[in-house]
Amino acid sequence: MVKCPQCGTDVPAPSKAWSLLREPDKRGGILEQKVGIYECTKCRTRFPFAYGSQKLKLVNAEKLQQLVTALADAKDKSTKLEQKVSDLEARKTALEDDIQHLEERLTINELQAKANALEREVTFLQDDKRGLEAEIATYG
Repeated sequence: MVKCPQCGTDVPAPSKAWSLLREPDKRGGILEQKVGIYECTKCRTRFPFAYGSQKLKLVNAEKLQQLVTALADAKDKSTKLEQKVSDLEARKTALEDDIQHLEERLTINELQAKANALEREVTFLQDDKRGLEAEIATYG
């Protein structure tokens, strides 16, 4: 809000507004400044106030169309890349699940091989025990 220079009352909006264009700078930029005429609701003083500005650049219509087309192409490529990233993330998750499943199967296979080796060793020891018991029985 703008304050009245006479009495300090807040004035919410200009009664009239327009844009002023400044001379182009060295790079061709033009400064647009918004100016309004405000009227104080308390003392009725009218005063100007500059309330906004922005830099503008004049662009050839053909060049502008090229920029618009390039921007649309870039947005399209961005959308396609986002989809590819999403697909790759889903594939990565599936592969991680597959790896975990394979690691579990590998662990099970390793444990099964160890169990089989232990069973063979137990069978060997049982046979050896029977042989030793038979040998002891012949002495006693």
